[in-house]
Amino acid sequence: MLALVASLFTLSGISAALSADISSAAASLGRPIQAHQSAPPPSTESWRPWVDIGDPNSSPCPQLRGDASQRCGSPALPSNIGVDEDAALRASKFPIPPDELINLAKFFLVKNLWNITVPDLIADDFVFTGPFVGPLTKWELAAALDGFQLMAAFPDLRTNVYNFRVDPLEPNKVWYFSRAVGTHIGTLRLSQLSFIGNARPTGKTVRVSPQCCSLTFNEDGKVTKWTIGYVIDKTAGDTGTLGGILAFLYGIGKPFPGPEGKPWKPSFKYKLLMRLAAMQKQKQQQQKNK
Repeated sequence: MLALVASLFTLSGISAALSADISSAAASLGRPIQAHQSAPPPSTESWRPWVDIGDPNSSPCPQLRGDASQRCGSPALPSNIGVDEDAALRASKFPIPPDELINLAKFFLVKNLWNITVPDLIADDFVFTGPFVGPLTKWELAAALDGFQLMAAFPDLRTNVYNFRVDPLEPNKVWYFSRAVGTHIGTLRLSQLSFIGNARPTGKTVRVSPQCCSLTFNEDGKVTKWTIGYVIDKTAGDTGTLGGILAFLYGIGKPFPGPEGKPWKPSFKYKLLMRLAAMQKQKQQQQKNK
């Protein structure tokens, strides 16, 4: 019984500490995240360029950059870690070459990014998916985009898509990044989300966190799948873990009414388990040092 009471007091103390942590985290969420933060450049004392890690006899490279890349071998990756992209794409049986596929992806975005203006570029079995949205068919997506009219609400919107690459393991798929920025100076129509109501202009500039997106094609060059909204750096931009339309709603102060409409933050249960794991590790280390 005494042991049980003691354990309850311990958990109570942990809960109080975690509550303080959660309050601090919640307060910090109220502060906007600074956009485009980057780590300071590494010092020349600790920086080491690539070595040919396929060579078991390779030694650490010189600390200074200079011509170190010529003296340190190539950035080769062993086959159980990396992929020989050129070889994989050469072996592909998909009939559309990578360069042509990338051009198709860019043309698709020009015509259908914020409104479906050329539906013939989309296959009949098309699906659209995001972290919380979809799957949507071609016509469901067309209705959703028409209902939002994002360009009317953000007339200076720059989608900033870049880094188009064909997937060497799925050579009919093109990956690309997006870092959208726009100012809310028009009414955002939310006919698809009528329970929220239209969003009047706020003048706020929304910097969406970097997203990884993809377009998958069939052999006829039509898009069969479109994925967007998968944030790859929640510390960049102003929308945390949110991408797609949810990011814009959050950025203008009219978030979707649910946990999906807010940036992710650790739950009480998650923080409790992490704290207990840290305590257990500390205890094991103390026992090891005895």
